[in-house]
Amino acid sequence: MKRRDFIKTSMAAGAAISTFSNPLNAFGAQPMTNKIGVQLYTVRDQMAIDVGATLARVAKIGYKEVEYAGYFDVAAKEMRSMLDQNGLTTPSTHISLTQARDHIDELIEYANIVGHKYIMIGFLEPDERTTLDDYKVCAEVFNKADEACKAADIQFGYHHYDFEFPEIDGQVPYELLLEQTKIQMQIDLYWQIKAGVDMSKYYHKYPGRFPMVHIKDIDVDGNYEDLGKGKIDFDELLKYRDVAGFKHYFVENGTPRNSLETIKIGYDFVKNL
Repeated sequence: MKRRDFIKTSMAAGAAISTFSNPLNAFGAQPMTNKIGVQLYTVRDQMAIDVGATLARVAKIGYKEVEYAGYFDVAAKEMRSMLDQNGLTTPSTHISLTQARDHIDELIEYANIVGHKYIMIGFLEPDERTTLDDYKVCAEVFNKADEACKAADIQFGYHHYDFEFPEIDGQVPYELLLEQTKIQMQIDLYWQIKAGVDMSKYYHKYPGRFPMVHIKDIDVDGNYEDLGKGKIDFDELLKYRDVAGFKHYFVENGTPRNSLETIKIGYDFVKNL
């Protein structure tokens, strides 16, 4: 199941590194191994069977943080209990544009109970991003949702793919979103490579605005790969983490061969970076 369909069906609520030598700098960047996280979309097959058991397995591997992309109809208080029982926290969740527009209050209520500090747009449907005007509409929705979130001490944000970077009518949509909003941005290393974009130019122009990262690998054919088995130079892509303001690092693989094995490989890889 693609992420856009997964989110729709699973949500219960409908400068260079030397410039900043201190890893705990003014932008709040955290050491990568401080609290390694996982995007639960990677283990969606297990979550669909038993949410509590899956969270227990995630915690046993060593993860301390989880990012949601669907709640599997588990009530917020029950979900919070499962997290607490396993020593897990959940900084963020992924939602759709429709949910941001029509259900932000319910999402904020759920977030406050389980402990989310970020609510992120996980994906834009093709018909939501055809034209530059579409992206302007998205920016308006984002700003309204961001206002509601900030009133609840939550940050609203956006997770990119590769489709935001080709120019439309002479403008890069990703840059439009950065310019027309003040929301937080989530970096995805896999999609950064797919897009062929040097994200550091954005880090330096908008320092501290990129609190979360998806740690993903890519094979020679452009497909997902288990961490450390692909071709991404993580040292190169992560060397600007201080100026970017990276705080949370989530292991992810969109098409794992074995989801639990994949997140174990991912945990061990990030732990040793």
